Amino acid sequence: AIALLTANALEAQNPQWIHYRTNNSGLPSNFIQCLAIEVDSSNRNVVWIGDGIRLTKFDGTNWTVYDSSITGLNFFSALSIRFDSKKNIWMGTTDAGLIKFDRNSWTVFNTSNSKIPSHYVPYIDINPDDLILIGSPLWGNQAYCEFDGVDQWTIFDTNQIPANLRVQRILHEPGTNNRWIGCYRSLGAVLYNGNEFIIYSTTNSGISANSIFGLAIDEHHNKFFGPEFISGISKFDSTNTQWSVYGPSLYGAHDMAFDQEGNLWWIVEGVQALGGLFKATKDFDTVKVWNATNSPMITTEPRTIAIDSNGNKWIGTGGGLFVFNEDSIVNIDDNKTTLPEKINLFQNYPNPFNPVTTIKYDLNTSGVVKLNVYDLKGKLIKILVDNWQAIGSYDVEFDGSNLSSGVYFYELKLEGSIEQNFRETRRMILIK
Repeated sequence: AIALLTANALEAQNPQWIHYRTNNSGLPSNFIQCLAIEVDSSNRNVVWIGDGIRLTKFDGTNWTVYDSSITGLNFFSALSIRFDSKKNIWMGTTDAGLIKFDRNSWTVFNTSNSKIPSHYVPYIDINPDDLILIGSPLWGNQAYCEFDGVDQWTIFDTNQIPANLRVQRILHEPGTNNRWIGCYRSLGAVLYNGNEFIIYSTTNSGISANSIFGLAIDEHHNKFFGPEFISGISKFDSTNTQWSVYGPSLYGAHDMAFDQEGNLWWIVEGVQALGGLFKATKDFDTVKVWNATNSPMITTEPRTIAIDSNGNKWIGTGGGLFVFNEDSIVNIDDNKTTLPEKINLFQNYPNPFNPVTTIKYDLNTSGVVKLNVYDLKGKLIKILVDNWQAIGSYDVEFDGSNLSSGVYFYELKLEGSIEQNFRETRRMILIK
């Protein structure tokens, strides 16, 4: 049996959300097309974000926007982002073809300089051999091709590729030579094993739909297929023989991912219980949903999901970037530190001081932060902080070398990202 639950604050220890938008972060656009997460050399999770015009990198503290002034490309809309074994970043785009970024320079593969069938490259994946798998629902009899990343292209003949193949998702199966394709309103799922294409449609298999928008593979090689419309999530077992369908009148899925505990997460556009962020435990014993009725995720346009190594779920939507963790959001770097539960302005230390002291504060929401120092008459002495800051704990040093002994005040102001405003003032004493 399947239990569909509406998650609330009582069902997890400290469920937490962050909502990044253009007015409270370095995001250049609230319309998020795609996400990809890597762990860098410092063991930090780094999120790469594609919107309608440019690429953005977020390392938990700093936002870096790669626009035309940096890339030298007039315009590209990233629809898919993947990393190869050499840490190159590959992007499928709306109108610029396939793009490679080696962290220094940009290389474009399009119809004028390669065998790629079109400038429109919506879906890519990369297997462990760095073979780039490329597909589109609009390429006709060239809907799928492969590229070694250098100069060798595999373009399939019309007698090799299935008729009416319209690629909506691509995912390689780890440890095998299998490439799985979700099809747009045509063939259901297609397996390419390196030798032949095998079709699994509603007419010859147990798959629930012929239009597949979500694809995920668990550690046991079970394949999960999310339909465009509500017809149930299909599971195909590790032996490619047994089909199961979960929630045939409940679930569609537009993007899917597994967490480290083996739970399946997916997103789907829609309202009420039909749309939002979903979580299913093994065999769909329990299913939870977060949407506009019970969470800050008020948008009905969730478009993509990625899960970092700390278990944080990153959801790209038409209304910004959401981060969610049932057990409270963990810092994006890998120190496993739980983020503050409330805003705190602490007493400076040491106090009294001469001439340097440290002011510490915690933020449980991102926003524009101002930390100022005033004298007894209310005159502004020093602006210590005046910028946007993410959730976290901060230490700021104040040097009173140029001031006379006496009583001073420091004030913390925050204009929160969820309309949460905060102001607190504390006293400190300078003794020389």
